[in-house]
Amino acid sequence: MTVYVLNPSIRPKNLEAIEEWGEIRYIFDNPRHQFWPNPQRYHNWMLTELQDFDPEEDYVLFLGGDFIGAIMLGRALGDLFPYEDIETLRWDRAPGRDPREGEYIPVTMPAFHEPEGL
Repeated sequence: MTVYVLNPSIRPKNLEAIEEWGEIRYIFDNPRHQFWPNPQRYHNWMLTELQDFDPEEDYVLFLGGDFIGAIMLGRALGDLFPYEDIETLRWDRAPGRDPREGEYIPVTMPAFHEPEGL
């Protein structure tokens, strides 16, 4: 299993908590990466980086940064796997607790389904 992380976080994160779900693979290495100047170029990059992604075993994770990148990641995954569910990870913590205390939980992003009659 692999956790595809859009890019590293600017703020320190508990990488051990992520590694419980699989090996970390960054799609982009720069935590301050900006996606808006050339979206087509970065979309194509994501398509290439996600070639080994297996929707049955792998997860995606957005740790923060340019939110346009998270939208683009969703578009790329939709292009590659339009009829398969995608598993993402979400940081979950109890209210009133230190935000560093918590755990990642899986969230299923349902697939688009082919319209009936096609």
